[in-house]
Parts: sequence; structure tokens; C-alpha cells
Amino acid sequence: KLLGKIEFACMGTAKTFNEEIASLLKKLNVIDLTFGFESGSEKVLNYLKSGYFSVKDSINAIKICQKYKIPYSGFFMLGSPYETEKDILETYNFIKKYCPNFIAYQTVPFPGTEIWDYALKNKIIKGAAFNDSGLLTTILSNNLLVLLTGFFLAILFEFGTTFIIVWNA
Repeated sequence: KLLGKIEFACMGTAKTFNEEIASLLKKLNVIDLTFGFESGSEKVLNYLKSGYFSVKDSINAIKICQKYKIPYSGFFMLGSPYETEKDILETYNFIKKYCPNFIAYQTVPFPGTEIWDYALKNKIIKGAAFNDSGLLTTILSNNLLVLLTGFFLAILFEFGTTFIIVWNA
């Protein structure tokens, strides 16, 4: 009889998360459920996820976690194509209201992808290089770097150290 004696963390998808899944995870003793919320902007989600899920789906998943007292966190991407200062502010407000435990990543375009082509064409990135570990580092243009730095600093002062930033610059 191991039921409830082992703690574990897992990842979920806001679109498919429901009360039946929450109930099972609670019985199994989940201690953290992380969702790829990606953005608090409907426009950005539509671009990144082709309309697969919405901000409303993310909020619904959070409310279910709260109902079942399941600790949750979220992944967010910043610096996506077509993302404006308004979109970043919507993500900031989403995090502030719904998701105090989160990890924010800079969107990293990879060579050969649609986002890469867009970023080069629009001078969002200057190019890329691989570091000593073989990890891709994207070289951002100054405007995006300033905007993202401002976002991260605002969150740092608002939330303290309840988040992790993965920064590729």
C-alpha cells in the first residue's frame, strides 16, 4: 500500500486538466503540478499554440488546483514574435493575480523554425551561437533586451525570489 505515501511532482496541460484528474492526483499525493501557461495574453497564446488553449483554460486549471489544494506553478515564455509591451503587461498581471510560483523563460528561436525566420527578418535577434556546453544562445536586439529586463526587474520587486529566470543572452 503505497497510495499517498510517495510525494511527486508532475506537469499538466491546462486545456485537458479537469476535476477527475485533480482528484486522482490529490489521492496520489502530488506536491506540485506545473503547467505550461506560456503567456497571460490571448493574442500571444493564439500565435504560440494556434488557439489550442486560452487564458480562460489556464485560469480554470488554477481554480481546480485551488479547489483540490494542489500546489501549482507555471512556465511562461517572454519575447515571442508579435508580443508587445501590452502583451507582456497582460502576462505580468496574470502572474500577479493567479500564479505566484512560476518560471519565466526568454523565448529562444531555433534556426530553421518559423520564429527564427521572423526574428531575423524583423531584427529581433542578431544571430546565434553555441556556448561551451552546446547550448544555443540567441543574441537579442537592444530594444527587446531592455523590455524583457524591465519585465523581470518589475517581477523581482513584486514577488521577491519566488521565481526562476532562464536567460539566454
